[in-house]
Formats: sequence, C-alpha cells, structure tokens
Amino acid sequence: MRRALIGLGLALGLAGCLTLADVINTIVTNAKLECSIAVSATDIATALAGTDPNVIIVGSIVSAICSQYKAAVPPTPTAPAPGEAPKAPSACATVLINGHPVKVNCP
Repeated sequence: MRRALIGLGLALGLAGCLTLADVINTIVTNAKLECSIAVSATDIATALAGTDPNVIIVGSIVSAICSQYKAAVPPTPTAPAPGEAPKAPSACATVLINGHPVKVNCP
C-alpha cells in the first residue's frame, strides 16, 4: 500500500498535476501507515502553504514528523501481552515542519 501511494505521488508529480491537497493527503496517510499517528491536515497545509507541490519530498516530511513525535513522546513503559502487537503512542504532541507547529494525535 505504501509503495502504491508513493508511486501515485511520483506519477502525479511527473505528470505535473500534483496539487497541495494530494501532497497533504499522502503525508497524512503515510504518517498513519509508517508510525501509527494522526497528523493534522490543516496544520500540514499551513506549514506547506506557498510551496510548489512538485518539489515537496513527502518521505522526508513523514520521516521528520515520525522522528520528532517519537522524541517528544516517551515509549509506553509496559510491554504488550504475549501475542499482542505493540501499541503506538497516543499522546498529543506538536512537531515542527518548515518552522510551523503541526499537531500529532491531538483531538
């Protein structure tokens, strides 16, 4: 699924019809897939406003969001029960993208 989304982003970018909304949706989706976090699309839009969608590197932004979130939210101290998958952190945090605050896992 992840490769399909990245492929879609590349295909749209090469075709020159990539919009900022496409980029934002891909960032939100990839952050959920890669690090199990919910990112504010509105905050991402503010952080990327005025940027040409064709030059935005989605993977770099998602990596920055995930690494900043992991640094801001300590891992859960309890281990999962045998047979259960580890649970992703669910605390609210703010990360910075292009110098703008982006809320992660916040209501």
